[in-house]
Amino acid sequence: MRAGVVAVGSMVVLLVSALCVTPAVAGGSLSLEDALADIFNASPKLVAEVEAARRREPDPTADVICDADIRLGSSWVHLSATRVVPIECYFTGRTLKVNGKVTFKDAKGRILREIGPRTFRNAVTVEQTDLTWTWE
Repeated sequence: MRAGVVAVGSMVVLLVSALCVTPAVAGGSLSLEDALADIFNASPKLVAEVEAARRREPDPTADVICDADIRLGSSWVHLSATRVVPIECYFTGRTLKVNGKVTFKDAKGRILREIGPRTFRNAVTVEQTDLTWTWE
């Protein structure tokens, strides 16, 4: 099974099919601040839009919650609990939906192209790039 840099839909299918016997994929909530720091920072334009939307909130200091469809499970030795796109963030009256590509790399920066036990052990970083988003 090959996965390297994949579209999110493909990643979901690959992760689910590769891990059907292990609890390695689940969803999870995260704060907007965590999403900004860990994922959205790949796109300065997205960060600017999110910060502007935050300022327009009735209470700009209130928590904005985001939901990730994928949270890497305990099978991912170094990346357990990492959330990856797609993500939805819930602002007052609007939802931000973010998608993109997910790439796993080992300690030497090499792309890990196969999703399976070797990648679970060796992946130490995840890059989320080519982010696209819509406001609904």
